[in-house]
Amino acid sequence: MIPTDAERIELFITRWQTSGGNERANYQMFFAELCDALGVARPDAKGSILNDPYCFDKDLKIYHPSGKVTSGYIDFYKAEHFLIEAKQGSDKTGKGTAKRGTNSYLKAMEAAFVQAIAYTRNLASKPPFVLTCDIGDHFELWTGFNGDYGGYGAR
Repeated sequence: MIPTDAERIELFITRWQTSGGNERANYQMFFAELCDALGVARPDAKGSILNDPYCFDKDLKIYHPSGKVTSGYIDFYKAEHFLIEAKQGSDKTGKGTAKRGTNSYLKAMEAAFVQAIAYTRNLASKPPFVLTCDIGDHFELWTGFNGDYGGYGAR
């Protein structure tokens, strides 16, 4: 790591660490800026590459045991690499996913994991990494090189 790398990352952390409670408004900008901070390419414009192998809001058909098919959207996806389900908690009650550190927040983050795992079951191939992200706060990571990510506590 060179000094400019550290500066980019520090600026990113400073910008996002006080954010909270606006997942839908923030997640694409957060992940785009994370790509910049890490020095990796941002996703291409959705629809510009067949099947959108690296994109925000990856379209997904979800097949239910009842035979019903619904639409889903993976927040941030790169084929053969990762799937990220974003949430954004808050330090204030009643804003965002839930107040960070509460039982409601822990349940919401576990529900995000369950949602991500459900998405993996409907992909042509499962990514080796599944992540949940509380935007501006933290990431939780599961590995599943064999297609099994374990339970929520395995992070």
